[in-house]
Amino acid sequence: MTQAKNASGQDDSYRVLFENSADAILLIKSDKFVDCNRAAVEMLRSKNKATVLQTHPSELSPEYQPDGQRSFEKANEMMAIAFKEGSHRFEWDHVRMDGEVFPVEVLLTAIPSDNGFDLHTVWRDITDRKKLENELRHSQKMEAIGKLAGGIAHDFNNQLVPILGYVEILKDALNNRPELLAHIDAIDTAGHRAAALVQRLMAFSHKDIRRAETVDLSAVVDSLLDVIGTLIGEDIELVLTTTDTVLPVEMDPGDIEQIILNLATNARDALPIGGQISLALSEVTYGDRVYARMEMVDQGVGMDRKTLSQIFEPFFTTKELGSGTGLGLSTVYSLITKANGLIKAQSELGKGTRFDILLPRAEGPLTVESASIDEPSPPRPAKQSRTTTDAHILVAEDNDLVAELVERVLTNKGYKVTRASEGAEAFSLVKKHSFDLILSDVIMPGMSGPQMAREMRLVNINTPVVFMSGYADDRLAVHGFDESGVGFLRKPFAPLDLLQAVRSALSD
Repeated sequence: MTQAKNASGQDDSYRVLFENSADAILLIKSDKFVDCNRAAVEMLRSKNKATVLQTHPSELSPEYQPDGQRSFEKANEMMAIAFKEGSHRFEWDHVRMDGEVFPVEVLLTAIPSDNGFDLHTVWRDITDRKKLENELRHSQKMEAIGKLAGGIAHDFNNQLVPILGYVEILKDALNNRPELLAHIDAIDTAGHRAAALVQRLMAFSHKDIRRAETVDLSAVVDSLLDVIGTLIGEDIELVLTTTDTVLPVEMDPGDIEQIILNLATNARDALPIGGQISLALSEVTYGDRVYARMEMVDQGVGMDRKTLSQIFEPFFTTKELGSGTGLGLSTVYSLITKANGLIKAQSELGKGTRFDILLPRAEGPLTVESASIDEPSPPRPAKQSRTTTDAHILVAEDNDLVAELVERVLTNKGYKVTRASEGAEAFSLVKKHSFDLILSDVIMPGMSGPQMAREMRLVNINTPVVFMSGYADDRLAVHGFDESGVGFLRKPFAPLDLLQAVRSALSD
């Protein structure tokens, strides 16, 4: 193939590559641009090539680079390395002609010339790559903090069991002492607030045990309208835009409620003197999937770019100390991503905030229990339970405070109770004695509750088991247990919840 030649007979192939490169290429002589290709003009959003060449290289960098170093000083260091090594590749923040700062990967190549060296500069826009890197870092950070939050929540739930349990016992004991009951009620209120906070930690850390159902998003929103109205107050108008189309999504209704109420709370706080909040539901196609879309918009105080970039980070809050946990939006983000959904926030100072949420449209019929959210479930027929005096219960729990409370509640109702502090001890007792029921913690030192129950089944001991835990992700399933087919008592539980679970298990 014949090579293209310029007027002086020189090979013009480089010029063709130069002009058609997808990367921006610029030539610098004596600290000035002397040439650039079309990609450089487009990358800088310049009017034309002449405008780029009339611009001094220093004008295309912000004052500081991401590492905090001044661009002028760092540029001299980068060029010195290129002159010494022949070429140098590094990342840099540049500025487009419209003022937008964007990241690039720079390759500086030193070319010998009569004046020493010229610089052949190649820029590659890495905005998309940086976005993916930031999303990966954010995901890793959320996962790490989620594990920490889940562990804290589990341990805290163990402490809440005796706090809330003994509060109930004290209420019964002090029923004729109203002056003391007021103090007990205050403890009870604080304990339940702590339990609600732990619930948010559990949801954030993906350790929540609630189960997904196929529900109509519109029906869930309709069921919350009165609650939202009370939450935002009379000085804020809620404008709802719905669709006649059923919007089936696969989520726990409680998770959807938590998302909506958290967003509504944030919108209310952004409107200190009142205003309007818009909530719109629709169905959209994004990529190759169909989604149920929920938009919540307020015309409140808005956020600057830095604040907006941090709103989904756990424990980040703009509220005064003691006024917020910083878990609201991070929990929203966690619940939506757990459901394979997407969330995007847009905001400007003084112009309000908009949240767009996309939840994958579920296939198949709505779950029966959630198809008519406003209709109460029909009462179940009462089961015939055995008398309390002939039931012997083994309590396998490594936390002494929890075990003591459980034993006290059960013995007060006439049950006979034997305690074990870990799974191996419980298994040894089960092999020697006959029990009517086993109440077992899920996580215990040595042998876990599910492991103990599995060993029981292997030696044909079929005593019913009710598991107790502050969280239960896939720990039961790992050991071959269908979580829907075993008794489960979630910590923190009240004495009445404990007794109900025991009666239910004994009557099955």
